[in-house]
Amino acid sequence: MICKNFKDKEKMRKAGRSAATILDRLCSVVKPGMNTFEIDEIGGELMETMGVKSACKGYRSGHRIFPSYTCLSVNDEVVHGIGVKGRVLNEGDIISVDVCIRENGFIGDNCRTIPVGNVSPEIEKLLRVTEESLFLGICQATHKNRVGDVSEAVQSCVEDAGFAVITNF
Repeated sequence: MICKNFKDKEKMRKAGRSAATILDRLCSVVKPGMNTFEIDEIGGELMETMGVKSACKGYRSGHRIFPSYTCLSVNDEVVHGIGVKGRVLNEGDIISVDVCIRENGFIGDNCRTIPVGNVSPEIEKLLRVTEESLFLGICQATHKNRVGDVSEAVQSCVEDAGFAVITNF
C-alpha cells in the first residue's frame, strides 16, 4: 500500500471540500417543479465556476458513456440516476444528489439525500435514520476496525428502525 504524502493529502482534502461546496450549493436550489436535467446543468456550471471537472460526465464503462455531470436519483431509484428533462420533482419526493469531481489528480465525492418540499412522516423518519446510521458508521471507522464493523453499525441501525439495506451496493 502506498501512503500519501502531506501535499497529496492536502490535494485530497481540497477535492473533498470542492465537492462538498458544490453539493451544498446544488442541494440549496432543489425545489418542486424542477427537472433533474436542470439540476445537473446547474451542477456543471458550479463545477466550471470552481475550476473543477466532473468525474462522472464522460466516464466510460465498456461501450457506455455516462452523460451527466452529477448523479441524481429520485425516490426509489438506487444510484447513478442521470439528469432528464422529463423527470420533474414533485412536493414530497426525495432526491439523492451525488457530486463527484476531479481536481489536481484527485477525486472528491459527496452525496446527500434531501426532501423536495414537505415530505411524509415516513420519509422524514427514513432521512433521520439514514443520517444516524451514517454517524454510527463513522464512529466505527477507527484504527484496527474493519469495513465490516462500519457496515454492521449502519445495517443494524437501519434494520432496527424497520428499513432495509440494499446489500449489493
